[in-house]
Parts: sequence; structure tokens; C-alpha cells
Amino acid sequence: METPINIRSGYVVVGVDTHKHIHVAAVMDSVAGILDTLTIPTDTPGFAKLTAWAQTYGQILVFGIEGTGSYGASLTSYLRRHGHRVVEAGRPDRRLRRMNGKSDTMDAENAARAALAGMATATPKTADGTVEMLRQLKVVHGTAVKDRSAVMITLKAILVHGDDHLRATTNKLTRIKLARHLARLRPSDLTTVAGTLR
Repeated sequence: METPINIRSGYVVVGVDTHKHIHVAAVMDSVAGILDTLTIPTDTPGFAKLTAWAQTYGQILVFGIEGTGSYGASLTSYLRRHGHRVVEAGRPDRRLRRMNGKSDTMDAENAARAALAGMATATPKTADGTVEMLRQLKVVHGTAVKDRSAVMITLKAILVHGDDHLRATTNKLTRIKLARHLARLRPSDLTTVAGTLR
């Protein structure tokens, strides 16, 4: 019986299924199909191991990565800094996942196939420039505004149970003046409701 000849193009694509603590990668030759899989930690040495491993199979055409905006963001940034092309592979079709089963290895292989077939073409955001800096500031600002509103609602709800004097002195204050006034209050007697409230 003749042994089949292992024909390889020397050009590979890499699919990566990303998670919080590990990434699962599959390397695929453009002619021979899936060659191997690898699991790496989500840190710089893991990313370096992934690229070195993939390069042993041939010239890397593209990395197809799932979740480039979340768990795959660090890997995406690392690969771009090292001159590799990266595309967002997206999640596989749910019908196909039900038919073929679900595993991290299969998701990585599907990401590689999508990248090779040209179905994964979206270029991920760089997440390392001015836009990313502004996005981070906007997230923090939005959280602060939301928290401030929640605190004001809580303060006003608690003040309803205050004594007449406390309610009268805080009734017509603006939010900023109310916050400053309440911050200056000191409990006089922790054995009473009014003292505890202060």
C-alpha cells in the first residue's frame, strides 16, 4: 500500500479561540488543512510561544482571532506590533456548532478556516491609540456619573427619615451643597437613630 504524499504549500493561517486565562490556537496550511493545535496562557511569553510555534509550519498569512475586542485584545495588539495581519474571526454559526459539537479546538480550527476562506475580513480596532485613551476616559466618566446619581438617590431617601432640623437644613440645597453639608456632619450620639443617621 502506498503512503499518501504530504503536500504542503508552506503558507499557513492561524485561528485562535480566546478565553480569559488561556487561548487555544490551530494552525492550518492553505493546502494540507489543519496541522496542529496549541494551548497558551494569556501573557506575553504565551503570545511569543504562539508565534514561534506557528512559524515552524510555514509563512504566516493571517491570524483569525475570536473576540479581538475582549479576551483577544492583548493578543491582537501583540501580533500587530510584531508585524502580523489580524482579522476578527467572529463566533461560528450556532447551527454548525450544534451539528458539529462544541470545543475550544474546533472553534480555533473554524477561526482558521474562516480566515483562510476570506469569510473573516473585519480588521479589529487597534485599541492602542487616542481613540482607546478616550474610550477608557469615557467609561470611567460614565461610571462616575452613574454612581453619583445612585448616591444622591440614596442620600435623599435616607434624609426622609431624618429629624425636622436635618430635613429643614438640607431641603433646598443643590446636589453639590447637599453633599458638602452632609460630609461635614459628625455623629453626636450613636445610641439614637438621629445620631446614627448623621
